[in-house]
Amino acid sequence: MIANQLLKRFTLPDSDEEIARIIEKRSRAAANLSVLNVAEGCKLIEAAFKETYTSTAQIVKIIRAIVGIARAYVSLTYSTDEQFRADCNTENLVPTEPGFATALIGLGGTGKSQLFRAIKRLLADDDFVIDVQGLPRYPFEPVWIMTMVAGKNLTSLLEPFVGCGIAGTAILKPAAKRAYTNGVGLAILDESQFITATQAGHAKASEMVMKATFIGPPLFFGANYSMINKLEKRPQQERDRLLSNVLVLNPERHGSDDFRRILSDQLEVLSEMIASDKAVSARTHAEQIHNYTYGINRKSAVLLTLAYRVAREQGNTILSIGHIEQAYKSDAYTSHREEVELLRKQVLDNRMARADLWCSYAPPVSSNVVVASAIIEEKEKRVAEALIRSTMTKSEREAYDAILSAESAAEKQP
Repeated sequence: MIANQLLKRFTLPDSDEEIARIIEKRSRAAANLSVLNVAEGCKLIEAAFKETYTSTAQIVKIIRAIVGIARAYVSLTYSTDEQFRADCNTENLVPTEPGFATALIGLGGTGKSQLFRAIKRLLADDDFVIDVQGLPRYPFEPVWIMTMVAGKNLTSLLEPFVGCGIAGTAILKPAAKRAYTNGVGLAILDESQFITATQAGHAKASEMVMKATFIGPPLFFGANYSMINKLEKRPQQERDRLLSNVLVLNPERHGSDDFRRILSDQLEVLSEMIASDKAVSARTHAEQIHNYTYGINRKSAVLLTLAYRVAREQGNTILSIGHIEQAYKSDAYTSHREEVELLRKQVLDNRMARADLWCSYAPPVSSNVVVASAIIEEKEKRVAEALIRSTMTKSEREAYDAILSAESAAEKQP
């Protein structure tokens, strides 16, 4: 029976470790980094980071939720061979009204697109065909990933799956038919933030996502905070269909084993520069690097690439935590540094610091509160000390420094 054929394909392993094994993409160490031209080395590092994917407990949990929705749809839609034959011989399978979409939301760089592609790897079965007596053998296509990078209208989204020659909403008819006959259990709209580039972006975004629900299978769309904030401005009936179901992909938490694993996999790309005991390591420096990245994968990749550049320009073949500190303070990391500091500020103040970094569906990750407070207190202490010293005479400064030196020595006594 077709129901058994398809349900088997949408059944995940019981073990989270087995899911991780399938979806992960191991780090590929970049070679000859210490002798390559610096620009060339940076490009090789960037390419290797893009090919690296580390599974985490959060990712596996979200994947189980998404595939569970797909399995429920398959169970309800493909009940008997007789019904399947009848529907395959029906010309128009476009639903009569829009469906409810599910949003996967997160800050830019947390890995939403990579998660969607991990699901495709998990469900891929190139050898399987849907074989029901009296019908052609249909190739199994468990997941459709449509991307807004390729185009900004319905035709450009669906042409890769149904071919060219049909424009506008008319393309929904062959798309719905193919999605049904080929067992599509998930329709994914990726990089959907590209819809919101115009002033009326929220109207365009709502229209595109609503139209995509007419394909038939459950629709998931990846969205950054800016897009969700724009969708919240839409009329109530649209918000109900687009924002009733929300999954959140958060940055990994400060001090978590999962962030340490992500960082360790990224550092493997630079393995020839971290072999020394003096080099940076995930075991020793994960929490410090988290302070510089807020646990966002893309930012740690950018930071490590810049740190490599700093090290090479200084003539070093060992990548140290000092190079990472310099990279964090560099002009090239300015926009990332500002975002990290604003994200920390939002946690402390519990209010929006910048619209694209705040979303009511995803409260700020609170794990940085203690760390951020300590950093701010230390900074305020240094500022206060500088003000005090600026009012002193030379002899007073010397006496003040002597007192601090004595206190510091006393604190170090056992």
